[in-house]
Amino acid sequence: KGTETVSSSQDQPTRAEREWQRRHREILDAAREMFMADGYAGTTMQEIAERSEYSVGYIYRHFPGKQDLLDAILDEQIQVHRRIRHEVRSRDDLSPLQKFRHEIVLMSEHLLDHPGLVALFQGSIGLEPLRKIRFKEEMRLEDVELFQQAIDTGEIQSVDPALLVAACDGVIWGLVTMIHDSACPERFTELPRIVDDLILAPLSRNHPDLEPR
Repeated sequence: KGTETVSSSQDQPTRAEREWQRRHREILDAAREMFMADGYAGTTMQEIAERSEYSVGYIYRHFPGKQDLLDAILDEQIQVHRRIRHEVRSRDDLSPLQKFRHEIVLMSEHLLDHPGLVALFQGSIGLEPLRKIRFKEEMRLEDVELFQQAIDTGEIQSVDPALLVAACDGVIWGLVTMIHDSACPERFTELPRIVDDLILAPLSRNHPDLEPR
């Protein structure tokens, strides 16, 4: 029993570690707010320092540079998308096409709550860390597999799933960008229906109810 108590105590972060984590989080949150408001290129380390109320020198103790802040923020969003995708793809009560649509619904809700993420990702083009590029390829392959399942089960017409994924990605990102540029984030709620009308329903053999229960 005594050993268990010592082990449990050793697993707990010290006061100094908790304070470091708190400051790390505050710096990251300040950077995310600045990037979403003014873009990556339009934000300086000095502005992040002023927003977080820490000195530039202190911020460098947590993050070697502005790119490292961006990488950390993008990594967090990758993890959000991973959780959403895992939650949806693990459901046995949804067909392949319903899984794809439900994922769009959840991501639309996430963008509605955090519309500034679109500007963040737009500003990160050309600055993407290798892990984000790999994640995008991983998602593409998973979507190809999902649409192949929809074809194999007869849910949609036979079509090259890789071309279908490319078409969906292009349409979805184009719509997301257009909605963001319109300065009407509430329109993100329309995204699933528009994707239904433009792509999913026409592909469906029987126009099934795509709305997940």
